[in-house]
Amino acid sequence: AWDFDGDGGFDLVGTQYATVEWTYETFGHFDVRLVATTAGGKSAEFTYPSCTGVGSSTVYMDAANAANAKWPYASWETAAADINEAYDTILWVDGVKTTMYVTNGTYDVKTKWLQITKPFALVGVGDPAKTILRARNTEATNKRRVIWLNNAEASVSGITMRDGDWQGYSYGDYGPGNLRLTEGTVSNCLITAGNGSVECCGGVEILGGLLTHSRIFANDADFGGSNWSTGYGGGIRIKGGTVEYCVISNNTSVGTGIGVYQEGGTNRFNRICKNTNSGRSCAGVYISNGLMEGCEIDGNTGADSTVSPAELTSTAFAT
Repeated sequence: AWDFDGDGGFDLVGTQYATVEWTYETFGHFDVRLVATTAGGKSAEFTYPSCTGVGSSTVYMDAANAANAKWPYASWETAAADINEAYDTILWVDGVKTTMYVTNGTYDVKTKWLQITKPFALVGVGDPAKTILRARNTEATNKRRVIWLNNAEASVSGITMRDGDWQGYSYGDYGPGNLRLTEGTVSNCLITAGNGSVECCGGVEILGGLLTHSRIFANDADFGGSNWSTGYGGGIRIKGGTVEYCVISNNTSVGTGIGVYQEGGTNRFNRICKNTNSGRSCAGVYISNGLMEGCEIDGNTGADSTVSPAELTSTAFAT
């Protein structure tokens, strides 16, 4: 005899049910109880607490809906207000991509960052400037970021990422202020007010994947204020992947490559402007490897040239 929903009543009874299948029609976590009885009348039973979870592959976020939020947040009426809670309670199913729709509001990322390692789409459905994910690590205020995107089938679009601060770095734990992109796609986003760690960048570190049609602005990579060995990429540090059709502006650092610090990957069709260097060189772009093409680089100011001379090679060029 089987009780699949933990209500105390049996849902299937009979000797033919040694192996069973059961379909749930409501969301929730369910205890499953099995009672087995021999022909001689002896019985044994076992209950598996929260054996089964029935969730949703579509999740909704509304910062104004805290009073009505109800897991699995499968409608606007029951939308989550806490992004960590909503993400951490997703029931992942192999081969199924989960989509989270986020409307206008401010959502605090209360952990080190939102680490996305599964097929997942975070989709802003309102105004990107008003749909804000801000870094607010409750355990270490100076060790906080917004997102690490690390799955080829994952994507983030239509939001603002801001207020990352990785000043409490330790050696071997370098990184960006707001976004690390290893795999996946980020599009139509605003990335701002990030402060990166030593030898990294204020806004975005891209190792792979695609960053497109976004604005990266007003980030800073001044670790310690005057250390010239730091501050590689006030806006973006490109190690791999592709950055295209973005505006990278108004970023600052005392280091080098203030708009873009490029060591690999592709930097194409971007506007890189109004970045400010108060220390070393290359307020616009520094490039040692990779491809740059079709970029507009103007209005950058600093202690030295706007673009690194090493940039103008057969595989890395500006037009």
